[in-house]
Amino acid sequence: MKLRKLLVIGLVVFALLATASIAGAECLHWGKVVLSYSDADGRNYVYLAENNFFPTYYQFFYTEDESMMNQLASAQAGNLKVFISGSATSCPAAGDIRFGGNINYLYISTGY
Repeated sequence: MKLRKLLVIGLVVFALLATASIAGAECLHWGKVVLSYSDADGRNYVYLAENNFFPTYYQFFYTEDESMMNQLASAQAGNLKVFISGSATSCPAAGDIRFGGNINYLYISTGY
């Protein structure tokens, strides 16, 4: 009985977490930094290539956080893969250059 109760509670928690992540839709992208630059307004842009030998599209994001841009520049110099969560409600599915929104979360993978 106790095991059944724990299992039901676990399933309910998992369902709530799954629906919360779906409801808070965002643009998630995993790739390598191919370009990063700043414009005159102080916005910093970063372009990621998809994880293919010959990328067919690029995803770009922006941020005003200088520390984050320094981390992305280091990832670009080290040829490291990054995971970015952007503020766009979803990632565009068409186009050569796709907008992902403002960077909400950044993870840099140090392993291959």
